[in-house]
Amino acid sequence: HEIARIDEFNKDYDRVLAYVLSIQKNNFEDWNDCGKEEFAEKLIDKYPAELLPFYKRKVDKNVNNMGRKSYKKAACYVKKVKEIYCKYLNKENEWLEYINAIRQQYAKRKALIDEFKEL
Repeated sequence: HEIARIDEFNKDYDRVLAYVLSIQKNNFEDWNDCGKEEFAEKLIDKYPAELLPFYKRKVDKNVNNMGRKSYKKAACYVKKVKEIYCKYLNKENEWLEYINAIRQQYAKRKALIDEFKEL
């Protein structure tokens, strides 16, 4: 994380992006991802397409955790996915395909559908 801060200071945004997109398999993954989100927010205008998998992973993780609290978190990340598709990439059709696929796949999870109804 600190190396990514140094890379950001040096304007080496490709390396910061590589850090954000790296997948860590350890007990500190959730804590580590919080730091990655901070960098992702700063990079979103430079690398929107590259950050889609990062935010989609967040959506999937929270949907799979189940429960209203996790679904609310997933909805926040889905909003970020929507922002990338619609604002940065101008791909509203792909956004609609993505959100409709989630709604269809999890149609029996009423709490999830409820959290996603405004999207």
